[in-house]
Amino acid sequence: MSQINAYQRSELLKDFSLRLQQAVERSIYKDLEQGKLSERIDVSRQALRKWLQGKALPSQARLPLIADILNINLIWLATGEGLMSKHEDIIINTDNA
Repeated sequence: MSQINAYQRSELLKDFSLRLQQAVERSIYKDLEQGKLSERIDVSRQALRKWLQGKALPSQARLPLIADILNINLIWLATGEGLMSKHEDIIINTDNA
């Protein structure tokens, strides 16, 4: 990551935190203890809590695992661009014509 100022870092942390919170809310981990998700990601509860609170970011190497576990698009998780769900971009033609 290139040099960023404190404001940019704060915004990056906040934005990632909000995306991660959204993803968890839409996942099977919504009503489970954070410990279950942190175990799956193979990080401490404290690390997961920091990500969710906007106090830290996961490593770039860990992002694909998080996206896979939460069944979301990696690009959306990392940048906020595109669709959240891996399946929202699939359009099913229901026309009989």
